[in-house]
Amino acid sequence: MKTYNELLIEKTKIRITNPNRHSALNMILDGASKLAKKEQVEVTESHLFASVRSLIGSTESVIELLKQKNALTENYELELKEYKEFLGPQVDDVAIYNSISEILIAFPTEERVKKNMKNIMTMVKSLPALEKADPKAVNRILATMLK
Repeated sequence: MKTYNELLIEKTKIRITNPNRHSALNMILDGASKLAKKEQVEVTESHLFASVRSLIGSTESVIELLKQKNALTENYELELKEYKEFLGPQVDDVAIYNSISEILIAFPTEERVKKNMKNIMTMVKSLPALEKADPKAVNRILATMLK
């Protein structure tokens, strides 16, 4: 992913030529800068990823709500497509499952329950293979693997 400053420059250059991407960049950069401001640090790649994931989640919710009301969702679907481009290739469910399985081996069978999900999730988050994985997918897969 590009750095915050590179995205700012791109946003300025494409303002007139690609308004959809400009709008998406504006939302991503705004969200990332707010996250960094809360932590009182410079914007990092993790802030950008968190911002994009948050925007994807909220946009998907809006699309779902609009579809229930039989309203037009074209603009939101274009936005969602722009947001998803920023994430790049994601880790698939099979790779997530395999990585989590490696962690679960370290836990005794009786501790592989949903009650210990928080402890197991801490170990799972430390895996470098799952850094770019969708947190919702990781959570969903882990929940299905536990008793």
